[in-house]
Amino acid sequence: MSFVAIDGPGGAGKSTVARALAARLGWERLDTGAMYRALTLAALRAGIDLADGEALAERARSMELVVDESVLLDGEDVSAAIRTPEVSAAVSEVSAHLAVRAELVSRQRAWASQRSAGVMEGRDIGSVVLPDALLKVYLTADPEVRAARRGAEHGPDERGVHRAAAALAARDRHDSNRGASPLTVAEGAMVVDSSGLQPEDVVDHLLAALAERGVTIDQAARTYAVPSPELVETESAEREPAARTGGEPAEVVAPPAGESRLPRGRAQGVASEPPAVRPISSGELAFYAVCRFISVGASRIYLPGPVIGAERLPKDAPFILAPTHRSYVDWLVAARVSKRRLRYLVKGEVWKSSFTGRLLELLGAFPVHRGTADRVAF
Repeated sequence: MSFVAIDGPGGAGKSTVARALAARLGWERLDTGAMYRALTLAALRAGIDLADGEALAERARSMELVVDESVLLDGEDVSAAIRTPEVSAAVSEVSAHLAVRAELVSRQRAWASQRSAGVMEGRDIGSVVLPDALLKVYLTADPEVRAARRGAEHGPDERGVHRAAAALAARDRHDSNRGASPLTVAEGAMVVDSSGLQPEDVVDHLLAALAERGVTIDQAARTYAVPSPELVETESAEREPAARTGGEPAEVVAPPAGESRLPRGRAQGVASEPPAVRPISSGELAFYAVCRFISVGASRIYLPGPVIGAERLPKDAPFILAPTHRSYVDWLVAARVSKRRLRYLVKGEVWKSSFTGRLLELLGAFPVHRGTADRVAF
């Protein structure tokens, strides 16, 4: 498995670098700090004593948490709520409890076990969560630089920078001296000081380190079956670069005369251009109808009651249905609103399993690679 573990104190640029690195590689990213923040928010809302580790751990075990580009806590998008000063001031105390860390570390390792590669950021990833990560990074920066970055998130007020410096120093002391999984440089970790660097410079440095370990952008794209960026050149020499999906442009190979040029090194099984629209076969329609019958039955049992507004959908004209995606079962409701064969937009990671991908395609689904400008899916 190819995982990158990024640790470091607040304001060092972990989230920015992890997000950019994951996009370049075509890998998924997990912000473990968001998990502790989400639990802290839940505890504050419920009035749980932050010194009561067992009560906090029980809340951690009961919460439904999805951390992706957004953070869903029990079905609610709390991406902004977990970044408030109140949560920031309390998260260190919550995360210090051994029982809390045991539950969330278990979830983090489960996330990794379901993937062949990924980028994980936090404060104990290389030392505790993924000690065998392919690349372990400790990202740091001068305290003044970190305070300026954190203060800038709340405006240019100089007093805000001073408050940020004090808050960061307090959290550093707390996290570095806690008994459970303290913030430390993991054994074998690469220490990177980002004080005078742009995020792109840090990402390039990490990509070079991965290349030394045998992982290239092209190889990473094949691992996840993510299409390489497309450069197609016709005989008329008109070029139109498609959107980047992370990484360097695919190499354009000169073809025999009379043939169009397509990029080399594409992910196996991924078309180099969007497939042409074709009529739906009777077999596909029948398969969809059977699956819809089962899904609608399950939906009516699991989510009884009418679907309000379904009568406003056109019978034969095109329409776009956009569920708010508050849970993983909203597709059950979507299947109920129309007997017509719907086309589903599904995250590209599902296609890691060729069987699952083919099944979804028969049901009318197609992949989108999140965190990228995926013009093929568009």
